[in-house]
Amino acid sequence: MLIVECQNCGQVRVLAGSSDPSGMVKVAFTCGSCGAGQVLQLNVSSSAEGRDLRGMVLGMAIAGPRTA
Repeated sequence: MLIVECQNCGQVRVLAGSSDPSGMVKVAFTCGSCGAGQVLQLNVSSSAEGRDLRGMVLGMAIAGPRTA
């Protein structure tokens, strides 16, 4: 699982994927909000492989715009 952000408008997306043995990830996607094509090469510093996903997700949150 990769969490990436559009370089144009800032929309956050969660994509399926994993790093290669050297720790590099190549990601290509189109932003659903602004339509910008994205090509990223990321160096993943740590892997969560073998960890409890529920324990990791419980501490994560993405704040969105507030609606009245």
